Amino acid sequence: MPPAAPQVTLDINDPLGPVIRISGDWHIHDSVINAEDFLQVVQREEALLKTKTLRFDTVALGSWDSSLVVLLEVLYDWSHEVQLSVDCATLPKPLTQLIALASAVPEMKDAVRHQQHRGLVEHLGVMSVKLGQAVWDMLGFFGEVAQAFGSMIRNRKLPFRVRDFWLILQQGGVEALPIVTLISFLVGMTMAFIGAIQLSNFGATIYVANLVALAMVREMGAMMVGILLCGRTGAAYASQLGSMKVSEELDAFETLGISPIDFLVIPRVIALSLMTPLLCIYANFIGMAGGMFVAVSMMHITV
Repeated sequence: MPPAAPQVTLDINDPLGPVIRISGDWHIHDSVINAEDFLQVVQREEALLKTKTLRFDTVALGSWDSSLVVLLEVLYDWSHEVQLSVDCATLPKPLTQLIALASAVPEMKDAVRHQQHRGLVEHLGVMSVKLGQAVWDMLGFFGEVAQAFGSMIRNRKLPFRVRDFWLILQQGGVEALPIVTLISFLVGMTMAFIGAIQLSNFGATIYVANLVALAMVREMGAMMVGILLCGRTGAAYASQLGSMKVSEELDAFETLGISPIDFLVIPRVIALSLMTPLLCIYANFIGMAGGMFVAVSMMHITV
């Protein structure tokens, strides 16, 4: 049997007084009646306001879900505003329990945020202000890091624990070797393969080795390592420090008199400064190895 269409009507000619009749099957994925539209119909009936009672008739009600709860919640809120009593005797018990649960905790005023539709000029202005604020914050961060480095050099004392530094060094260096190896090897293979196709037209496939070596050493090695460090290590650092900010661990450091810049940022900056050149050299050799693999296996160039 197909589900019956949901219906809600206001009957003001009932012998016992105005009554809201609810019938059919109410499912949120179907086209249900808009609660606000029906509320406007109810508000226009002065006879309902004179009875001082809001009654329901659910004899013909079938299955229902939260869509019906939304309608009744809107009617409940309006009845409280106009000081109407609500007769829940004819409503199903599970439905009245859900209404009571929804009414127990009032909706927060800022729970629903409406997105503002700005004009082009206003949007450009807001974006410019945000960009300026981001640049200002970045410059402030660089200044704090530089000041912390100066203080460390002047005092000749490390502001962080050495064992933490070795762990950070391992995370930013040794643990990055697998992904650096994979990407650099594939980049070297790709450059050798593409270069061989073009150079073969001139009988100069022997220069594939020069092409791969110069490209990796001058450009691709450092570029790929930089991208990988930003995407992998940088994201990991941002996640760690961001979670510490949310959980108020940074506030705890400041309460104990420990600078988060000295204890958390400086060791990571030093670790990346040490490991990035080494990873670039490693990526150069791996990229040249990838090019050599293509040259030997496909073009039969001797080593």
